[in-house]
Amino acid sequence: MTNQKLFPRTNTTSKTSSCWRHFSWGIISFLILLSNCSKKEPEPDISDKVTGDYLLNEFQSGTVTYGLPYKKDTTEFNASISVSKISVDKIKLVIKTNSRIGSRLSRDSTDWSLTLKAFSNNDIEAATFLGDSRAIFSGNKIKCYFGVNDAGDLGYLIGIKKQ
Repeated sequence: MTNQKLFPRTNTTSKTSSCWRHFSWGIISFLILLSNCSKKEPEPDISDKVTGDYLLNEFQSGTVTYGLPYKKDTTEFNASISVSKISVDKIKLVIKTNSRIGSRLSRDSTDWSLTLKAFSNNDIEAATFLGDSRAIFSGNKIKCYFGVNDAGDLGYLIGIKKQ
């Protein structure tokens, strides 16, 4: 018997390249699968986006705007807003006001339990069930509607979230 019959010739080059081709496709498939399984940060709850303390810099009543803190002669006014989470879509909004007219000092605190609603422009509205009290959150800004004065003008506070 000759060596050719005992050890038949095989085309080792094509088998080797075929193995490398399968191995390469396996690696590429694994990398594609791995990249599709990358972890994404979960979207925070709507209430988490607005919680925090807000530095108020304006008070508006009708067409009149006052810078905050307001101080003129013997009259002073300042306010702050704090927002805390109740649930995924509910917040507690607390408005604290300090005012002084002459020697009379007044401190007030108002608590609202508000339901949140997101809009397509990324603004978030917080409103009571009847909608009589509400706030609009736009990025790090807040515009808080809090009532109507004697002349029927809507009053609101405008501020920026503290960092």
